[in-house]
Amino acid sequence: MSKRRFFLITLSFLIVIIGLRMLWFDYYHNQDYPRAKAGILDLRGLNLQEMKTIPLNGEWEFYPGTLSSPAELKSLSMKKQRQTIQVPGIWSESVSPVDHKAYGVGTYRLLI
Repeated sequence: MSKRRFFLITLSFLIVIIGLRMLWFDYYHNQDYPRAKAGILDLRGLNLQEMKTIPLNGEWEFYPGTLSSPAELKSLSMKKQRQTIQVPGIWSESVSPVDHKAYGVGTYRLLI
């Protein structure tokens, strides 16, 4: 197989793959999905039978520096630590505001 033919086959393959990815991206991102606000995702009024997936994007509650159970999250002391964080997004500032380390622990919470 010549180099030119190999290049054309590879280029054609890449164009097809990128085209399919763009179609998929356009199909799933043009739907109007509800977004989480202040840790709550309200799905009332949606026909869930017609939807295949629902992105959980938006504002989630975040409790930095702790791995908590649902029972622990109900306590008043935990509510003082609550922050709102954008998902998807960068959480390192919430865990380590001074040096922005990407390592740490935290609990995400979203009520649906």
